Amino acid sequence: WCKWGLASPLISDSFLQEGTEITDPADIEFFSHIVKEGYDIIRKTLYAKKNLFAINSKCFDRVQYAHYFPLIRHNREEWEPGVTDIMKPTDENIAILRDEKAEALEQAERLGTYIRSRKPSVKPWIQEYLDFIADYFPLYVKGFAVELISYLYTRSIEEGNTGNLEKLVESLEDFDSLAGRYDDVYTNKGYNHEILYMFDGNNLRDYKKTVEAKMKEF
Repeated sequence: WCKWGLASPLISDSFLQEGTEITDPADIEFFSHIVKEGYDIIRKTLYAKKNLFAINSKCFDRVQYAHYFPLIRHNREEWEPGVTDIMKPTDENIAILRDEKAEALEQAERLGTYIRSRKPSVKPWIQEYLDFIADYFPLYVKGFAVELISYLYTRSIEEGNTGNLEKLVESLEDFDSLAGRYDDVYTNKGYNHEILYMFDGNNLRDYKKTVEAKMKEF
């Protein structure tokens, strides 16, 4: 990528971008670190201990998908028996999965600090994207974290553990404010449509509504 030239995904594909070739060894190391750390963060964000927990790299818009995608459509049991056991909503599993997302969030925040501490020799639009990663990567991770925990508590109650109802209610507290922050990412920014796709606050709002609908059935 450094040799071919970097481009910014914030800019629509209909605009011509001049690739930014990276030649300075320090800058190459800088971008290599971002890719390495970014991969690990994404692995912990879009998956729940190897179980896919996303739809095309964005948050779910209904809690039913939180069950369907990792455990039915993209079930890995045939290739890795026992891999879905972690998705059983026991207190121990919930703690493990919560910790994985917390670790991803902490890593994303550290990566943002790392990016802000350096100024590579790049075109302005590449620097804009670096600033975007630093500012919004943790927010992206947070969306998947709140959905995962609310799903696990929902499923726990469905399986008879009604004592988790209060925890389920608590798990929904951040949805509305987080959705508003998602909207702020792209509103009036002129970014590529994929940014709207990834940070559509309505996905979080609709997801919360489906959880609340299930709560009426408990």
